[in-house]
Amino acid sequence: MKATRFFSFILPSLLLPLVLSAVETFPVYVGVGYGIARYVGDEVKDPLLLTGQKAEDDQGFYEAYLGLDLGDVFAIEIAYAQFNELEADYKLSDEVVSIGTPNYRERVDFARYSAMLVAEYPLTFGFSIYATGGYAYYDFDRYFSGGFSESIGATVEHISNGDHGLEFGFGAKWEVLDRISVRGQWAQSVIGDRKVQSNRLSVELHF
Repeated sequence: MKATRFFSFILPSLLLPLVLSAVETFPVYVGVGYGIARYVGDEVKDPLLLTGQKAEDDQGFYEAYLGLDLGDVFAIEIAYAQFNELEADYKLSDEVVSIGTPNYRERVDFARYSAMLVAEYPLTFGFSIYATGGYAYYDFDRYFSGGFSESIGATVEHISNGDHGLEFGFGAKWEVLDRISVRGQWAQSVIGDRKVQSNRLSVELHF
């Protein structure tokens, strides 16, 4: 027990200088922001539902990200975004004949996890432009009110699933203070047969 306590104390003490050295070599930064997202395309339907819902309105989301500078040009970012739930924004498509109980109310809770490579080009007066590209995973929790699933032949109430794909975007950054920057970014995820476009404004702190 004493040995375990000793190593639990001494190991972080030994690793801390290595972590600080890595941070000094490759500076890190964190950011938080708020944005608006929209499904794009002719039809956005849940493939499990015979009634076929369509998302129409913009959705707000909060995002937090962690970045690692690899030099003056490139950086790596990982991010987590939590979207406002979709609910009343769904309706039956006009050409669809409902089967069973019409599902006018479908609630969808979803989040996005992403890993991006960032390429930045400095301009002047603290301004710069950048482009991003990488991978995004969307985690969906769907709650139905009488939705009929053709694939399982029964009424469903809750389905959890996910989808993933590529994401790319571009934006502009302004270094307001020595370690504080403001960013505006447009991005698009291509996940399966869906596309999600988003606009985000964020503030980041550089260490």
